[in-house]
Amino acid sequence: MTITKTTVSTIFTEAKKSLSLAVPLLFSEWLYALNFFMIVWITAQLGSYALASMAIAQSIYIFLLMMISGISAAIAILVSQDLGAKNTDGIKFAFTHGILLNTILAVIISIVLWNAHYFLALFGVKDWQIIATAKIALRAFMWSLLPMTFLIMFEKFLIGLHRTRLVLFITIISIPISIFANYAFVLGKFGFPKLGLAGFGYGMAIAYGFLDILFILLVLIMPSLKIYRLFSGFKNLKTGFKYFTEIWRVGWPLGAMFSIEVGAILVFTFFISLFGADALAGFQLSRQYLVFALTSLFALTESAAVRVGHAAGESDHLLVGICFYVNIAIAFVFMLILSLVFIFARTHLIAIDLDIANLKNSNLFLYAQHFFIAIAIMILFDGIRCVAAGCLRGLKDTKSNMFSSILGFWIVGLPAAYLFGKVLNFGPDGLWAGFTFGIAISAMTLIWRFRALHKNIDLQKLLI
Repeated sequence: MTITKTTVSTIFTEAKKSLSLAVPLLFSEWLYALNFFMIVWITAQLGSYALASMAIAQSIYIFLLMMISGISAAIAILVSQDLGAKNTDGIKFAFTHGILLNTILAVIISIVLWNAHYFLALFGVKDWQIIATAKIALRAFMWSLLPMTFLIMFEKFLIGLHRTRLVLFITIISIPISIFANYAFVLGKFGFPKLGLAGFGYGMAIAYGFLDILFILLVLIMPSLKIYRLFSGFKNLKTGFKYFTEIWRVGWPLGAMFSIEVGAILVFTFFISLFGADALAGFQLSRQYLVFALTSLFALTESAAVRVGHAAGESDHLLVGICFYVNIAIAFVFMLILSLVFIFARTHLIAIDLDIANLKNSNLFLYAQHFFIAIAIMILFDGIRCVAAGCLRGLKDTKSNMFSSILGFWIVGLPAAYLFGKVLNFGPDGLWAGFTFGIAISAMTLIWRFRALHKNIDLQKLLI
């Protein structure tokens, strides 16, 4: 790409647009991360076994949920491209067929979630108390899956419309409700029954169900959304059925990619469990900060995908390339700042949830400290990987994302983690080193793929 004064001006303009799109999403995702922090804090009140059980149950729940989230990401891509092409009917059909597809997926995955505990022993979890507690949590989580699925779909739709401030508004309302419900049901506060880990499932179901109702009201009331007549798409399902198939075509590799990645983290969690309950509890304490980093990356990735998709809808080849480099730079700088915080403030961060002066927690504290440093290194590579994947997503190249995740997480990352951690006996530090190596490999392949695709792609052929 030749650098001219016009190009420099376009770069700054794109940086401004990408940040204006990403910042509300960042705040929205940080609020979700705050909810995760509160889940860990509430769980910690129930003891170390509850923390260990929650590490397993939550990993499985997120693994299944991310399948739906990945497929729903296609909705944001299609809506963004139709917005750039000024195709209002396309926006309406993407919405209605997104609801239909997500409903089918939610029912199927709910059945899987109800029976997931049967497979824990097969993955190396031998402690019967952890399995029994995780079963209770998993079956309660099932009730939150359908309302959560609708909420994900609604948010992807708004992101595709560039209405990220509205996403932030909905999140600001949701988090206090979710935190209150979780606190009340799990610990039995404010006159509610004490349900333990099961309370998280019921609390989330209440919070997300309320938000779904709120979104429907906004669609019916807000002039900027009423113009699309979104629910009228249900009257012409056959006419817009190509959107159902297109969401599936573009989305299933994304769902597979997300599942591959989260599934790898789930297996990585089982690897951690090989080193005992303290290691698993330390992982859960540090993972809340990893979730903060990953949710931040999620926002930056969505922003990059939508900006590239919008540029593709306008058939602006130069702008597509600029979007890629600008968003990669934004993600790297942000992750670098976060990494420094994790390294130099890790003791203070751990002390929020753990009494580090108590000698009984010394081994757990040591594990958590090491995990913070490992996470700080890993997110530098993951930032580049995620945003590069988002840019490819904006060009509807989702299969490359899937294959890159298979390579980075399963072919390289997990085997290297087990080799360094267990076979060569470097312990949990070795697990992190091998896993991070796989992520770095995945990042490099995605950068190469985008550069190769960008040279030859016909943007007009991307539109339905």
